[in-house]
Amino acid sequence: MEPDYDHPLLTPLVRAQDAVARLEASAEMASDAVSEGLRARLSYLEAAGWLRCAHVWIHPPATTESSVAGFAEPGTLAFG
Repeated sequence: MEPDYDHPLLTPLVRAQDAVARLEASAEMASDAVSEGLRARLSYLEAAGWLRCAHVWIHPPATTESSVAGFAEPGTLAFG
């Protein structure tokens, strides 16, 4: 069976793999703390995305660490 190079999901998959490869290359050049933080944040976002697809809603814990990770604490968002 020949591979289907025109499959509609192939292009997004290739782009995603390319993005992951570029991110990993950048993480290799960063310090250990930065690399660990990137991996933790991506893991959190991936888990949150999966839970969103499963219709399970969560929010980051209301701690100082969540603010450092780039997440705003509840009640601190302003919409304009």
